[in-house]
Amino acid sequence: MERLSSPRPGVRSHIDDPSACSALPPLRSRERATFDGQVDVGQIDAGQVQRHVSDCARQRLLGCPGQRQPKVIEAGKLTVAVSGPREVFDAVEPLLNLLDRGVTYVGADEVARLVKIAHNVFLGVVTQSLAEITLLAEKGGVTRSAFLEFLINSVMGSAFSRYKSPALINLDFKPTFTNILLRKDFDLGLSAARELEVPMPVASATAQLVQAAIGAGHTEDDYGLTARP
Repeated sequence: MERLSSPRPGVRSHIDDPSACSALPPLRSRERATFDGQVDVGQIDAGQVQRHVSDCARQRLLGCPGQRQPKVIEAGKLTVAVSGPREVFDAVEPLLNLLDRGVTYVGADEVARLVKIAHNVFLGVVTQSLAEITLLAEKGGVTRSAFLEFLINSVMGSAFSRYKSPALINLDFKPTFTNILLRKDFDLGLSAARELEVPMPVASATAQLVQAAIGAGHTEDDYGLTARP
């Protein structure tokens, strides 16, 4: 069993399963401050946290699952959802605000992990839709650059479409987020949807397209692969 020490004596998280330990980020990647609690930026799901973190530690633990897209971080566009005890969040919020563009408190317990999963499911769905309409316009005789310029300047434009347009125009599929990683988030999201009895037909269809890309051998390709002509 590994003990992760806290800034003050008496506050520790206990990880009883070695496989859970391997899923946690290195200790140096956990941002800490002089407050009575811990901020967990790991990638393990809420079920693992509930099973492997002691009740005592959970009372002072904030869930702050990281989004690991270097370009977004470098551009200062990273946003973070945080959950756990409100008083612990209030104590550490000023420090989190130094690291990210925006920090949002989303509720108690481990709901921040669900927020991150929902975000990434939406990422997959929006990317698929953006690829489809770009191909449609291109097949109809409109250049990719002209169509995407129009789109990002319209009411349907967004920070994401602006960020993704250069890759779609130049067919740059250097991996920023692989199909394997996206499939993992779809699996987690659809599992949560089944548990909560939420129908997600669009997400389910997109998950099948991601699986088809993986089945065709595009395991380490970028998730925007479907934009290829």
